[in-house]
Amino acid sequence: MALPSSGSLSLSQIQGEWGGSNPISLSEYYRGSLPTGRTNYGTIPYSGAIDIGDFYGSNAAVSGWTSTLTIGSITILKNTIYGYVQGSYGALSDTTVNTWGNRTIYSLTWNGTAVFMQITGIHSNAGWTRIKIHNTNFYRSSGTYSTSSSHTSWQWATTTNPFAATSGTRTIQFII
Repeated sequence: MALPSSGSLSLSQIQGEWGGSNPISLSEYYRGSLPTGRTNYGTIPYSGAIDIGDFYGSNAAVSGWTSTLTIGSITILKNTIYGYVQGSYGALSDTTVNTWGNRTIYSLTWNGTAVFMQITGIHSNAGWTRIKIHNTNFYRSSGTYSTSSSHTSWQWATTTNPFAATSGTRTIQFII
C-alpha cells in the first residue's frame, strides 16, 4: 500500500512500508539500499540530504503480478463470451493481485466487442497502470470505470480477441 501523497507522514509509516530496523533512522532508507523492482520510489534520494517528504507517495510493492488464464466460454443468446468468471467458466492460476493490495479478480472476459475486468469490492480508479492479456495491453486510464454494490469494473472496446484464441491458456500480467 502506498504511503500518503500529502499530510502527515511518520517514520513508523515509512518503516511499515519499506521495512528497516529499530531505532528508525532515515539514513537506512537511501534508494540504493532499498529493494529493487518496486513500483514507486517517490523522490527518495540515493545519497545526500534525505527528508520524510521524500517518501510521500512511495510504494514498496513489487511492480507486477502474473497469472495463467485457462480460457473458458459461455454462449448467451448466440453471443459467446470468452475468458474467466469466478465460479462459472475458465480459470486463473492466481486470482489475488498481491501487488495491488490483494485485490481479487472476479472476471476477465471478451464478448466480441469489449474486454471486461471486474475485481471484488469497491475501489478507486487508481493504483495500477495496465493489464496485459497475452500480447495486448489495456491501460487503466483508457478503460471505462464503474462500480456496483459488490464489484469494480473496467471496460475497453475492442473487436480483436485479446486472448488470440478461444481455448487453451494465456499469460495475464497486472502492472502496477
